[in-house]
Parts: sequence; C-alpha cells; structure tokens
Amino acid sequence: MPVPVPASAAPFTSELIMPLLFSYGSNHPKQLSERIGRRVKGAPAFAPGMCRVFRGWSQRWEGGVASLEAGACTTFGYVAKVTEDELRILDQYEGIASGNYRRSTVKVTVGAEEKSAIAYIATSRKKSKPSEAYLEAVALTIGTFWSGEGGPVRVRDIPIR
Repeated sequence: MPVPVPASAAPFTSELIMPLLFSYGSNHPKQLSERIGRRVKGAPAFAPGMCRVFRGWSQRWEGGVASLEAGACTTFGYVAKVTEDELRILDQYEGIASGNYRRSTVKVTVGAEEKSAIAYIATSRKKSKPSEAYLEAVALTIGTFWSGEGGPVRVRDIPIR
C-alpha cells in the first residue's frame, strides 16, 4: 500500500543532493556547459582564506594553471550545481587519472551563506607563470560574475602567485 505524502512535501530529486562545483580558473560557464552536455546556471562565489596560485604546466595553455592554496587571500569565482556523473566527466578534463588535479572540498561564500563546494586543486607544487591567453580565460570566468577595480575584470586584476 502506498504511503501518503503531504501535498506540501517537495518531491525527492537528484537536484536536492547535487554538489556545488567552485570554478575559479578557465572553466567558464560556457565551457562547463559544453563539457557536461547541459546549460549550467552559475552563481557568484568566493573562497575566503584561499589564494589563486599558478602551478604545473599545461601544454594547451603553454604555462601554469590555476589552483588554490590556503592563505591570507580571497579567490573569486562561481559555483554551479553538478551531478556525480558530471563530476566524473570533468575528472577526465581536469586530469584526475593522470594525477594533474585532485578534487577537494572548500568553503565558499554564496550570497551571505557559507557553503561547501568541490574544487579541482593542482597536485604540482611547482610555480609556473600562466600564459596571457590563460589569464584572459580566467578574467573572463571571474568577470562573468564579478567586477574588477573600476570596471570589468582584466588580466592585470589577477595576482600571479
């Protein structure tokens, strides 16, 4: 016999348990949407106590790529809800299997709320200067949700650490 459910009870959907992904590098919402095969809706978010640093080497970008490290900084980006299946797709792009990145849970602020989000963190400790093209991609990602000093986010607004 079916169990009655009050009309006001929200139906259980996978959206209720979808993790948040914090993007702070070149993974612009358009690119994220293309990679997971659906349009994502992002929200501005920042990670207090986390610094955007550039580590490792990307042949695609011909330079270092963004990562996060604990420090006296705030890193701006955005969050989007993703499924576990979509994270597995993203793992392939981020190089989880080859050891280039790992998933980590970070605290982010979305609106006035602190939330947990998954971020991809570079495993390399080697500091590498990012290419101008990569910095432009990062500025585009950040600038979709945030403004820089006196206007749009520009490459010069991104500290190289």
